[in-house]
Amino acid sequence: MAPSPLRGARPSRSTSNLSLKGSTHVCLSHRRSRYHDLKSIEDYRSKALPLVAKAGGRLIALDEAPLELEGWKAANLLIIEFPDKDAIRQLFASREYAPLAAQRQAAAGSRIIAINGI
Repeated sequence: MAPSPLRGARPSRSTSNLSLKGSTHVCLSHRRSRYHDLKSIEDYRSKALPLVAKAGGRLIALDEAPLELEGWKAANLLIIEFPDKDAIRQLFASREYAPLAAQRQAAAGSRIIAINGI
């Protein structure tokens, strides 16, 4: 397999001076090998997305069958835009979200990261 053209890439001069104080994106993927309960994930999503919106977030991408390129195997992938990382922290720490997080964790193995937008 040829090496990725993005490995070791650096920002171009046009983007390297940009502030990263803008939006933040949460990337959530469910591992295919640990995807146990689709109905529970759908229920989680129906309850969690209104809380995401309340926290200032919006779903910007959802793919039930993402194209696997280099070792990232996922049953689905979501990208949610938030105003900043504090909004994400507050959502994840909220009493409203805690039981939903437990539901998601029981239904599927997840990976979640937050990255700065540009």
